[in-house]
Amino acid sequence: VWAAPSSNDAPWVGGVVGGAAGYGLGLGFWPRYPGTASQALLGSGVGLTGGIFAASLAGLALENDVPLSDAAPTGAFGLGLAAGLATGHLTAPRWEIEGRDRSLIVASGLTGAFLGTAMPIGTLGRGPLPVTTASSGVLAAYALSPQARIEPDVTWGAMTGLGYGAVIGGGIGMLIDPPGDIVDAPPPDGGAVPDEVQAVRISPRQAHEEAPERISITLGGGLGLVAGGALAYRAPGGLRFDDAMLVGLTTGWATWQTAGWSAVTDIDRRYQGALVLTPAAIGAATAAATPLIAVDFGDSLAATSLGLWGAYLGGAAGVLADADGDETMRLALGFSDVGLVTGAVLMSPVVDASPTVVGVADAGGVLGGSTAALVTALFTDDSDSIVIASLAGAGAGAVGGAWIGRGLERRSVALHLNLPRMPGLPPGLQLAPAYYATAAGGCWGARADLTGW
Repeated sequence: VWAAPSSNDAPWVGGVVGGAAGYGLGLGFWPRYPGTASQALLGSGVGLTGGIFAASLAGLALENDVPLSDAAPTGAFGLGLAAGLATGHLTAPRWEIEGRDRSLIVASGLTGAFLGTAMPIGTLGRGPLPVTTASSGVLAAYALSPQARIEPDVTWGAMTGLGYGAVIGGGIGMLIDPPGDIVDAPPPDGGAVPDEVQAVRISPRQAHEEAPERISITLGGGLGLVAGGALAYRAPGGLRFDDAMLVGLTTGWATWQTAGWSAVTDIDRRYQGALVLTPAAIGAATAAATPLIAVDFGDSLAATSLGLWGAYLGGAAGVLADADGDETMRLALGFSDVGLVTGAVLMSPVVDASPTVVGVADAGGVLGGSTAALVTALFTDDSDSIVIASLAGAGAGAVGGAWIGRGLERRSVALHLNLPRMPGLPPGLQLAPAYYATAAGGCWGARADLTGW
């Protein structure tokens, strides 16, 4: 029996009709479309972004009590989608979007989301503001990218600066207006305070959007964005992979140290801003120093691995000494710093240890320590015995790995391959080490020696 359509039928009826109309228009226009398939996809992406921007803008208006219908976001999405599709498909075939343009578009969207989340807006409702600013950033980057011609290393250098600057700014803001302490909440009837009733005291400024940390996060992120982009732009030859890895390892190590010491130390809540500030400040200082120093990734990774071995030895010492959890963590943190300093000295020009030797020694130590611990655990559940076996196995494995790594380094790339005997082919192929002079001073390579051809 046919029933008259109701409002509940509108979504699926509209979806079917709209989908059929769009499919028909697409098939009809495609033979005359001047662009490629990727450009058509880009134009569709612009349309979708336009619809999201319009819908979130309408939702933001509703969030702040602007007299609009509840259906305004849906209608705005349709209008924004139509306008974006028309604009995107008209402009996409005229522009050659390259990889650097895509990097700029993605980074602009992330920057917009950051601003929408962090920037102070007073007593206004935030609601979908991050979506609005993110989509507007994408649209702005799409319009400007063909003229901007910003390289990807500059784009991501700026994004790295944004992250570091935001964290540094947040730490400074927390120092200015620290988080409140946990205090007893007075009962509404004025009686005694039950032990289980507690509340968090919030400073007056933290009760508003203009809390110092929110303002300083926004300012720090903006300054970091500019500084990171400028450093990447001025860096000779662009941002090096080795520099990026050095900054990442330094920041990670500072974060581990800060988090570890704060967990085992009774630190006043007023100084939490310093805990947030320290790793980011160290990482930012390292990033600023990269144009002046040149540390290969292998060297920085090898030095860090020795720091991790120090943490392992400190933790093992704590277990053997029957120390409590906090004391064991302190030993691990302290020994890890000693290991890192030792690794830095070994990899520095003073000693100039080989990353290959250190890397193979690391692998041997991990294999020897884990194997010895597993075998010992099959015969006993005594923790001290397992730890001692692990230490002995790790030491033996590290020594053996260092010996193997030294042999590999001496032989460089000397390899011997045995090929199967085939009609018309030589019985074997031998690769011998060879030294080649380059603009950077030279490098080791391989020379193929063929016999019996």
